[in-house]
Amino acid sequence: MALYVSYGFKFAVPLILLPYLTHTLGATMWGVVAIGQSFGLIVDRVIQYGFSITGPRDVALVRDDPAQLAETVACIQGGKLAIAAALVLVTWGVMPLVPAFAEHPGIGWGGMAFGFVNGMNLFWFFQGVERMSVVALLDIVSRIIGLAMVIALVHGPEDADWVLYALATGTAASTLIGMALQY
Repeated sequence: MALYVSYGFKFAVPLILLPYLTHTLGATMWGVVAIGQSFGLIVDRVIQYGFSITGPRDVALVRDDPAQLAETVACIQGGKLAIAAALVLVTWGVMPLVPAFAEHPGIGWGGMAFGFVNGMNLFWFFQGVERMSVVALLDIVSRIIGLAMVIALVHGPEDADWVLYALATGTAASTLIGMALQY
């Protein structure tokens, strides 16, 4: 049931967020934010590449051995951090080449932050230990916090830089909660 509710939030939050942002930011700045969000989604996919498949499998194999489980989690998260570090360098190099980011570097770095925190989530861990209700709860929490932060911080086109950082805050909070619930 929790996964159904989570899936509902996955559709409901954008139905609130998109009209709010298009009205508040205007078409031009919304387009720039959408470019930043797209960049963030690419960063997320690169960080998670393969880990969302192998991570749950590896965790499932060692879930009854706390020492092995901790080592597996450390290796996976460490690998993700190494990829993220390389992506920071790529982002630094790409910023002047993408006109939207050259003009609005806060949105480019916001996309990087958004992608980083999404890429570092622990959903794969909870899938491996068969605690999918935790995944659903964390997903709902991240979406509610992100939505609330956007509404609290973004009131006009001059606030466009804050959109992706606000959304990243929700995911960062759910990741930190996930770390606390991990063991």
